Amino acid sequence: MLDADFLRQGNLWTCLCCPTGCFEQDIHHAIRHENTQKHRTETTHYTDELCAAQTAALNEPHLQTNPLLDAIFIASGLLLNPLGQDPRQQSPPGSFNDELDGGIDMEVDFGELNPPPPSMEDMHARIVSSVSISLRHMVDHGFNPSAVDSDNGEGDVPEDEDEFVVNMNAEDELEVILWQLKQHGVHAVPSIHQIKSVGHAIDGLCGVEINCYIGCLGHTYYMISLEFIVKMAFANPLVRSVLEVYPEDSGPKLEEIRQARCWLEEHDARLLTPMYCVEGRIARDFYTDEPTLLKNGMLCMPFRSDCCDPTGCIKLWVEPMMNPWRLKANGHRVVAYPVLLYCDDTSGNRSKKWNEHNTFLMNAAGLPREHMQREYNLSFICTSNIAPPLEMLEGIVEQLELCQETGIWAYDCSYHDIILVIISVLALLGDNPMQSEFACHAGLMSKFFCCCCWVKGKDVADMLEVDGVKKETVQGMVSRITRFMKVGAARTTAETQSISHQMLENASTLARQKENVDLQTSTGVKDTILHFFLDKLEKARKSLSGHAARQATREAYSRLPANTFSPVWRIRGLNPHSDMPIEILHVVLLGFLKYFWPDAVECLSAVNKATVEARLSSLDVSGLGPNVAKPHGHTLVHYAGSLVGRDFCLISQVAVFVLYDMLETKILDAWAALCVLVPLLWMPTIDNLNNYMPKFHLILHIVDHIRRFGPAITFAMEVHESYNSIIRGWSINSNQMAPSHDIARRAAGLLRLRHLLSAGYFEVETDKSDGTTQTELIQAGVNPRIYGEQPSIITRKLGFPLSESFSHLGM
Repeated sequence: MLDADFLRQGNLWTCLCCPTGCFEQDIHHAIRHENTQKHRTETTHYTDELCAAQTAALNEPHLQTNPLLDAIFIASGLLLNPLGQDPRQQSPPGSFNDELDGGIDMEVDFGELNPPPPSMEDMHARIVSSVSISLRHMVDHGFNPSAVDSDNGEGDVPEDEDEFVVNMNAEDELEVILWQLKQHGVHAVPSIHQIKSVGHAIDGLCGVEINCYIGCLGHTYYMISLEFIVKMAFANPLVRSVLEVYPEDSGPKLEEIRQARCWLEEHDARLLTPMYCVEGRIARDFYTDEPTLLKNGMLCMPFRSDCCDPTGCIKLWVEPMMNPWRLKANGHRVVAYPVLLYCDDTSGNRSKKWNEHNTFLMNAAGLPREHMQREYNLSFICTSNIAPPLEMLEGIVEQLELCQETGIWAYDCSYHDIILVIISVLALLGDNPMQSEFACHAGLMSKFFCCCCWVKGKDVADMLEVDGVKKETVQGMVSRITRFMKVGAARTTAETQSISHQMLENASTLARQKENVDLQTSTGVKDTILHFFLDKLEKARKSLSGHAARQATREAYSRLPANTFSPVWRIRGLNPHSDMPIEILHVVLLGFLKYFWPDAVECLSAVNKATVEARLSSLDVSGLGPNVAKPHGHTLVHYAGSLVGRDFCLISQVAVFVLYDMLETKILDAWAALCVLVPLLWMPTIDNLNNYMPKFHLILHIVDHIRRFGPAITFAMEVHESYNSIIRGWSINSNQMAPSHDIARRAAGLLRLRHLLSAGYFEVETDKSDGTTQTELIQAGVNPRIYGEQPSIITRKLGFPLSESFSHLGM
């Protein structure tokens, strides 16, 4: 089939790219010309120039853009316009905007591969119309051309498991779309490389920054800049309109993280919003850590701030003592941006073969709970299939330290002004193994199994030897269970760090390796970063003794990096033992219930199993909410050991109604307790915190965590877990040569697309008539924003709020 760079007039064909090439030739000569190297070279040069001119025109309003690429950029959400400029006012007749205003047919006739010859006059309108309809059709049916910006051209995993679609990556899909455009008579269709180049150009405009790190263990990984993520948040109207930067004292009522004790009372005051701005004819800024004169004549020194209005009792102090952030801000507002940092592992393969990818995500703690549970507000930071979590955390900590030292300058679309942002980590999230790694803890199977306290589990030293075998006595079991049901003495950062330093000192002074093993067993402390370097010291002196061993150890010790311990200790204001709230998804649903339900089903006879299946299938669950699906009894019973969190959530509420006459009373009592516990933990609002108490050791610490971080559902990880499928899709549909880099590029492209479609602001430099440059704040044009405002597959995939959310923003 002839390339769309040919113009058909009757039975004759003319090449539009080659000035001395095919002119009014029959189809056989035209096809022969199309296959020549000269034609391919001319086509590449022509489209390169076209694409370069279009990219330059994005920042040069006085330049004439190409209508074909205008249509491509609009349909893929890439056309940018200066703030306040409506592209509909400049669109020529027959453009994509006219198609939108008049309504377009979303169906494309794939059978019309040889359209009738057009006249030269209507060729322009036909090209624009064909591109608009084709790309609009593909975008609305699940393909997003602007997301293809990875060097590997990887694509998202489609929702429909169609074999043809699943076996194609994003570059294959894009190639099909470009082929479709050519079949519809569109000439000068850009290449895949050129479309990627446009994506990279938009990345530059939006300030996308991906940093390369070589970790302390020698692994290379890539990370999206935290500064870029923070800037996108404050410049996005949908995020900023609901984002709070002050804690709130709500009394006994507890609904949000900012109302809980950690942010309100305990978090490092130097990382909180340090000032309050009083609006008026002359704006006045009141800072913490500065002497403040009250209107009653008393002098005070505020050291924390919340959302209460203090202007009724303070006035400005004029002495020279001042908060350092006042100097850095230079008259601008300073706000805090505490975040929840999450890490989890997932497989990068579609098959059962495990291909571990550790991924860091974060979301803003100042968002309301319902917004925190949206994938839209979850930000990807980095992933790697070779670097362990603590090695990647080192890069995150480096960025945190830099940002906390200088602050992050960002445009605040709420104040329409530049502000200075202080980012901090309020809490770490993860499943039980990940929390143990963050806390430098040996895990749930160790003697001291809790990473929060010093509670002791089963201990061989407390057992009696019977016939050469150590056995636990009844008294020992009672003592262990009693300890289990109580909260032990809290672990402290000083204790854990001291034990880690002792392990390093033991290794450097030729102590036996068993001493460190015993120290780990007796304390439950295990720093995975430190253990990597301890193994190096051990290998250096292996098979050596005396002076040779000491010399080899000294040489190996001198080659160790400056930081041989976990980077978690360098995160300001964070205690990994207390600032990791218990994760109710894994502890309750995938913990208690995952073992309770299969055990209950296993105890039933075949007749009773059939009865339970029938009871489950006939239950009326409408009272549990409109989103609760009717239970399938056969699935819940037959596959009791292979269920997921939402299945166990349903089972927790209905189990006592289907098992009431089949289990012992004490077992039913345990089920009744679970049925009461689950809704308490998933309660979105706690009206009276003092009356809210659960009872098991694995969740005993959750009482304190709820007081410090808010309702348990606020730090539930369902939305974080759902992100694993996205990471897996990006990994599968890539060449997997550099997954950390490629997945970071895909995530950055997704963040950029979300920002553009949300009418987010970003800075560009434009040339003035006098030869100087000026910084201008711009948004995406009106047409691209339509994709974010109107419900479609785009808004569904990106987790956009409903279109009504734009109305209160004046959009």
